[in-house]
Amino acid sequence: MTQAPDGATYRILVGAAYDDTGENALRMAVDLARHRPRVELHVAHVIPESVFASYTTNVEDRARLFATHPMNLVDFAKPFLVDTLGDVAVHVRVGDPAPVLLQLALDYDADVLVVGTHGRRGLERLVLGSVARALLEAGRCPIAIAMPPQFQGMTKTALSTPECADCVAVRKTSGGRELWCPRHAKLHVATSLKRHGDHWVPMGGLDPGLIA
Repeated sequence: MTQAPDGATYRILVGAAYDDTGENALRMAVDLARHRPRVELHVAHVIPESVFASYTTNVEDRARLFATHPMNLVDFAKPFLVDTLGDVAVHVRVGDPAPVLLQLALDYDADVLVVGTHGRRGLERLVLGSVARALLEAGRCPIAIAMPPQFQGMTKTALSTPECADCVAVRKTSGGRELWCPRHAKLHVATSLKRHGDHWVPMGGLDPGLIA
């Protein structure tokens, strides 16, 4: 599996469960697709064998049940698809989700595999997010993990407390490109970049003439 060169079709495989993790994965996949001129999207749902077997052990009943899943997956994915997308294919498989998704990624030359996770911490990690974790541990292809932001219990970095008059002056005179006065700059290292020919140069930083 190799990365698609410029102008080639970019293939995205989405592992979608029928829950919020699948919705998050589809949203991320569509967002990735927006930035590509040629995209092929594959949406896959993997039914664990243990779950599938719990429905019925009769072969004919299993076949009929399995036949309904592709349209279920289409109905689940439709609300997230946009007209700008190219081809969209759906795949339903039975088995262990992580290796099945990796096999699909190989079979369809996926450039990236997108999966969702609840991203919960603590004891819940023992069950939730197991597919995403297994894919990352396998290290077979690029994996994009879709999850909602979870910054509960964290606070943003204070610019300065109390407000530093020198910092305020620097932000005003630089138009917001610089945030810190010399004293506070020792604690905060940040800059923005601008293009200078073939190079990206830190604004207010290196002399472009020093860039080889």
